[in-house]
Amino acid sequence: MMNFSKTIIVPKMSKYEWDMTRHRLTSRQLIAKYRRQGVDISRILESHERQQQSLRILREMFPARHFVSREGFTRDIAERAQWVIAHGGDNHFQYVSHFVENAVMIGINSDTVRSEGALTLFSAETFRQTAASLHARDIPVQEWARLQIVINRTRVRSPAISEIFLGESLRSQMSRHVLVHGKAREEQKCSGLIVATGAGSTGWYQSASCRLHDARAFPKTEKLFKFVVTEPYQGHSVHCLHPHGTVRTGEELKIVSLNDSRGILSIDALEEHPFHEGSVARIRLGKPLRVLIPLRPRFLKLRAELRK
Repeated sequence: MMNFSKTIIVPKMSKYEWDMTRHRLTSRQLIAKYRRQGVDISRILESHERQQQSLRILREMFPARHFVSREGFTRDIAERAQWVIAHGGDNHFQYVSHFVENAVMIGINSDTVRSEGALTLFSAETFRQTAASLHARDIPVQEWARLQIVINRTRVRSPAISEIFLGESLRSQMSRHVLVHGKAREEQKCSGLIVATGAGSTGWYQSASCRLHDARAFPKTEKLFKFVVTEPYQGHSVHCLHPHGTVRTGEELKIVSLNDSRGILSIDALEEHPFHEGSVARIRLGKPLRVLIPLRPRFLKLRAELRK
């Protein structure tokens, strides 16, 4: 059987818990605040209970020493782990992945009713079933593409698992940059540039691309990434001839910022870096993220029959 002794679980607070923490309110005070705001209290509390029940399953499986708060999770802790479990939603999975280099990540959706689960592939119960069936010789692990970013010759420590946004921090302002990919070099004006991996291809990238070209989701394991120029400006002096493209292994996407207000480079909508006029970003495929995926139901059934 698999050895999960070197496992770290990083749970996310529910909205109910987070609101009490950030507003410094008691439960009664928070409920009163929700009522004043006309918030659907039952939906929040029901989601909180589902997340608590999910967490209880993990606490039955692992001793308390395996749990680390989101705020207390560091790269040093991740480096000592063999398995890192992100317990929350897709955004939480992205956050935790920024710290993980060598460990295998496991995404557990803490609320399968309210959370999309594009990256968090397990519920707590399906993970418990999978953990009981795993053997060292048949671990179902995939390698998901990630993006390595260098800004002005300094490598950004956090790799992007889903997408990068480059442009002005305020979408109401015109973003400007020079895009260089292979033999193509073009000055562009737009609302910003989105660069996506397969893991991010069903999110912001697809929403921004659906009216520009046939932007379909692509596998998380595919060794490539894609870019799309959002709301490209077409004028007499500027023509966007390269509104989208694909960058493969060994290739690089180079972006020179012409932003004259507050240019940024955002990683997974979690981490921002200044990207002012004259800044240069180089993006290429980085070290992939190793992710545990669910066993097929047929495999689980066969394993159970063999044990009888």
